[in-house]
Amino acid sequence: ASSDQEIEAIYEMDEIPVPTLFYETMFEDASKAAYEVGTVTTGGKTLTLSEALIGVLATDLNVSGASVRMKQGFIRTEFTITDVAQIVFYAGTYGADDTSTVNVQLSTDKTTWITVDTFTSTGTLELYSYIFDDTLTTSLGIDTSNAYYFQIENTTTERVNVDNLQIYTGEGFIA
Repeated sequence: ASSDQEIEAIYEMDEIPVPTLFYETMFEDASKAAYEVGTVTTGGKTLTLSEALIGVLATDLNVSGASVRMKQGFIRTEFTITDVAQIVFYAGTYGADDTSTVNVQLSTDKTTWITVDTFTSTGTLELYSYIFDDTLTTSLGIDTSNAYYFQIENTTTERVNVDNLQIYTGEGFIA
């Protein structure tokens, strides 16, 4: 371009979709002191805790004060999630226990569960994030327009802590 010419560049950016925070709990607003099966209301919704309690000991791994401490049991939503986009939580091995094997699962009926992932807990609080994009939903054979229950299941007798559960709906993901 000569000195009397101008060059104009036009860029078009596609908007990246951002999902909606549908549910969040850090378990600070709930209490459950025993491992037997029972429900708690936290974050304004009901969860079933089986072989699990709300732990607040110094040996409980947590983000900000309280977390679920779970033996061989589960944390399960008693509400359904439609149009799930992303599920995020922290998990780690409780105290000096050995590692645990943990399943992340979805179900339309609370009887037949689809395993999204299986992981082994560590001695530190780790972030777990599941983005329900086309690749994941196709591999799982699920349709996010269906209503799903969500569950985190500990399959071993060693204890695991879970904290800061967030469920997003819509499109996109939170980085």
